[in-house]
Amino acid sequence: MEQMRLTISDSDLPGLFAVADEFSIRGQRTTLLCSRIRLWGAVIAALGGVVNWSRPGLNPWAALTVVGFAAALTAEIVLLSRRPERAWYSGRAVAESVKTLAWRFSVGGDPFPAGLPPRHAQDLLRARLSGLVTGIRFPVVLPHDAMATSTAMGTARAASFEERKTAYLACRIQDQQDWYGKKARINDRSEARWRIALIIGEVTAVLLAVARMAGLWDVDLAGILAALVGSGAGWMALKQYANLAEAYSVASMELVLTHGRLTAADEGEWSQAVADAEDAISREHTMWLASRSGQAL
Repeated sequence: MEQMRLTISDSDLPGLFAVADEFSIRGQRTTLLCSRIRLWGAVIAALGGVVNWSRPGLNPWAALTVVGFAAALTAEIVLLSRRPERAWYSGRAVAESVKTLAWRFSVGGDPFPAGLPPRHAQDLLRARLSGLVTGIRFPVVLPHDAMATSTAMGTARAASFEERKTAYLACRIQDQQDWYGKKARINDRSEARWRIALIIGEVTAVLLAVARMAGLWDVDLAGILAALVGSGAGWMALKQYANLAEAYSVASMELVLTHGRLTAADEGEWSQAVADAEDAISREHTMWLASRSGQAL
């Protein structure tokens, strides 16, 4: 008789994961939106400052400058007062910590080895999750299932060693490796495109500045391009394309090696092998968080 394939998805994790994940996503969206407004506001203000044309009693280009600076100022105030990046970083840290604890529990990884009595394992998981809640740095209303294990988690933990191994390799290690590889490629391409765009902008700015110096026109288009290039550089610094591409690539390669070690692990080695694999995944999250906020999980 064919065995049913075990699967564990994000929807099967304790409710605390969904709360922290959603909070992080909202913080990320707000951070990136305000950053875009701030950078584009500077460009719009530069555009308004370049053109001197006006009508009696009205200078629309000066008004454009005011609008640009006002938009940038508003975005800056939102970032300063609400600090959405904190929600982004701390929410992600909690969500990933919940995920690693849930996977350790589900497949019998340390500190939840398969031989641990079910009641003790449940109590230990709740204690670890409660520790995460006390460290939460954002306002949150927890659902009733915030600390509860799902049916899928319980089914996986009660399954045979081979079933747990197969589920962990496919649904955790391979899935995470594929995610890292995809993100590494996306960030590498984005970094290359932005670099090319900045080079084109800088070369064009030089040519326009030379043309203005030669008296071909009086409009300071190079100033607009300088603002664009500066905003582009600021966006690249925020997104960290190059750093993320390298970090994700290293993490993906490390999980290839981890996959091999897990495949070769017997039942006696399994608990520690899972712990080592989760530590490897957690290292990437720790490095990401440190690069963003100077904190550690």
